[in-house]
Amino acid sequence: MEKNDELTKLTLHIILLEIVQKKLNQLDESLNSVAQKEKSAMSKYQRVNKRDKPAKKTARREIAQLTKSICRIKDNECRDAIALRHKIKKVRNRIKKIQKASNKANLHLQEVKQNRKYTQIQFMLFFQIKGIVCKTIAGGGVL
Repeated sequence: MEKNDELTKLTLHIILLEIVQKKLNQLDESLNSVAQKEKSAMSKYQRVNKRDKPAKKTARREIAQLTKSICRIKDNECRDAIALRHKIKKVRNRIKKIQKASNKANLHLQEVKQNRKYTQIQFMLFFQIKGIVCKTIAGGGVL
């Protein structure tokens, strides 16, 4: 029963990890989009640079804003990646614990089976010895 609960938890964690992976992919796409906008703003800045100063200032502001956006996206992506790594590590640890518990249970089961065989052999020997003793007492002699 506990293994089923653990497996359910692991399944839920895997689903969460997939959701986080999708989020990371979305963040990567937004980062690429912002980088593309930054490139276009940079080319706009270079074209406008030749024309006039007011347009040049506007282009510089756009570049600064886009650079800040890229920094924010990178920070969020790093945080998400760290959280994802942490969750993966937790799931791996849980899997290891379940495997250890399963191995212990298998060893215990083997010990119980071995003890049962040993006990059966003891009973057989006991009854054989009891039979020999009874025959000796009755005067049948030892065989």
